[in-house]
Amino acid sequence: MTWPSGARLTGVADWVDTRWRWANQRLGAQGWKVQFTEPEDSERAKLLTRSWDLHWPDSEPLGWVLRQNWPDRWVRFHSLPGSKRYADTEDERAEILRRHRTVLADLHGSDAADLLVISTQWGIPAPNHAPFDPDGAWPWRIVLNPLDREAGPIYCWVQSEVDEQALNAILLNAADDKGQFVIADKGLSWLYCPYDGGADVLVGGPEERDSLRDRYSDWLSALESGL
Repeated sequence: MTWPSGARLTGVADWVDTRWRWANQRLGAQGWKVQFTEPEDSERAKLLTRSWDLHWPDSEPLGWVLRQNWPDRWVRFHSLPGSKRYADTEDERAEILRRHRTVLADLHGSDAADLLVISTQWGIPAPNHAPFDPDGAWPWRIVLNPLDREAGPIYCWVQSEVDEQALNAILLNAADDKGQFVIADKGLSWLYCPYDGGADVLVGGPEERDSLRDRYSDWLSALESGL
């Protein structure tokens, strides 16, 4: 048997991940109020769109898309020792939060209220995802997964400010694979995409990325791909 090259294996892994997300979402539970007919037509929505298109052109607010489009600005940190994916104990959940909050503080400081959170909700949500409560969030945009445009629309909600408790809940929901989020400063100069196992971080450029990666080198993947 001839095994695929490393690059091809990465491509296969991305394809499998995309198809799993598609199946998980399309076959998910019905009835959650995640959809909206039209995005909000407001000055804040227009301002956010202009800022997004300026800093992250031709990309959607989806972690797996962003890391492919901006590899020279991307680094992934794992959230548990040994690249363990899920927590089994309260100590491990505390470690997940500690690592997330440490990197976020490095990027932004400690003021959670000055952060922006984009929650991406599929039209048919996955059965394990927490019910999304749009109270306090506003509908920003509807996008399609550029890796699988047959998977249907993805609805992007925005919380313009969050408190410490809400931020921790978002990070733990992501760690349990119960939601997909992009956390950012309000200028969108960096993006933090937590997931079940760690976080994809995108910053202003290669030098900034390398500096951040060196500061938390113990939390990097052992894989050459960085995943």
